[in-house]
Amino acid sequence: MFPQDEWMQIWTPRNAGLYVRWFAIIVTEDSISGIPSTIADPGRACDGCRQSLPLSVVDSMRVYHQATLITREVRQTVIFAAILAIPIGLLVYLCEHPDENGKKTCLK
Repeated sequence: MFPQDEWMQIWTPRNAGLYVRWFAIIVTEDSISGIPSTIADPGRACDGCRQSLPLSVVDSMRVYHQATLITREVRQTVIFAAILAIPIGLLVYLCEHPDENGKKTCLK
């Protein structure tokens, strides 16, 4: 069984390019089972919620760790902040520093 903070994307040919997302994954010799990510509270999920697929119908799988998701969100936030900060910083610089004629180039 995979740790609770890991989840897996599973693609099958019948999903036509889409995937299912499960956590609490158990892989056996011939099947894979897990609890769908659509369960609101993973800590309260029950074995009755568990779904299973034979490995013969699984096209591919990708395992994610919770830390990977947090790292990705932090990276996206930093990139977004940098994209905003560069033009704002340039505008502030232009507004505070006069050009060679002594005029400020800030729009008013």
